[in-house]
Amino acid sequence: MIFPFGIEKEAEIYCISTKIALSKQVDEIESEIIEMADNLVAMDAVNLPYSTILQFMVTWTEQAVKSVGWNVFDEDGVSWWIGLFTKSYIRAKNDNSHSFDEIFKAVFIKYFKNK
Repeated sequence: MIFPFGIEKEAEIYCISTKIALSKQVDEIESEIIEMADNLVAMDAVNLPYSTILQFMVTWTEQAVKSVGWNVFDEDGVSWWIGLFTKSYIRAKNDNSHSFDEIFKAVFIKYFKNK
């Protein structure tokens, strides 16, 4: 994909947008994030190396986007799923070693660089 302002700037814009969208739907998504976090703990994914979990998030995002019938290049849909996976990982990991912004942007860039 071609990003007119560069992929890093695009990741930053979508990170801000996704945080706003998620914050406006806390009641609707909280149970899903808790369930996703519980699954990450059960799979012991929280103990995977950081680079490995980022790659898994890329894979999970593409699978989730496809499962709901969205286009894999739809930046809004992709960002939504990256946001959910990021929030659930942070909840499951239960530490502040990596911020939402850091994780989101890394996964966004990895996802679209593979396209």
